[in-house]
Amino acid sequence: MKALSWHGKKDIRCDTVPETTVEEWRRVIDVDLNGVFYLCRAAIPVFEAAGGGAIVTVSSAIGTVGETRRSAYCAAKAGVENLTRAMALDHGAAGIRANCVAPGLIDAGMSDAIYADPEVRRLRSGRVPLGRLGTAQDVAETVLFLGSEKAAYITGQTLAVDGGITRGALNAMPRARSDAPAD
Repeated sequence: MKALSWHGKKDIRCDTVPETTVEEWRRVIDVDLNGVFYLCRAAIPVFEAAGGGAIVTVSSAIGTVGETRRSAYCAAKAGVENLTRAMALDHGAAGIRANCVAPGLIDAGMSDAIYADPEVRRLRSGRVPLGRLGTAQDVAETVLFLGSEKAAYITGQTLAVDGGITRGALNAMPRARSDAPAD
């Protein structure tokens, strides 16, 4: 697999476990998991003093289903999802809700280089059950909802913002002729 560019450097998230250096592992875990931990660790006492609040973390569809050659990133994002569940259980009695958003194929920010290739854009869009890539607005609206009083009875959840791709992943798998849908 060709490593993608990430701020002019090799994408440290594109390696198997043996290929991942300890430095790369630590860097991904520090940014994608420890950063969430440190922020929540500081916010929870403030929310407790205020009588409650809403924490919305951001994972990735990859944290839910995994992906090849992204071992550190998969581990970090799965960690965010489980950290969020733990915070929901530990702090719910204090009026603190904790939920996670797991974006799928989003056409924004760090994915700009990927979607600059029209063929990649077409192929990826075609794999999404809703038939399009997600937008930053799709993710932002979900975060706003989970942080609002409209989500007052939702906690400990990971909400996929992915156009259905994680639920439809098995549909893309090759099937034996005996297992294929009837025409």
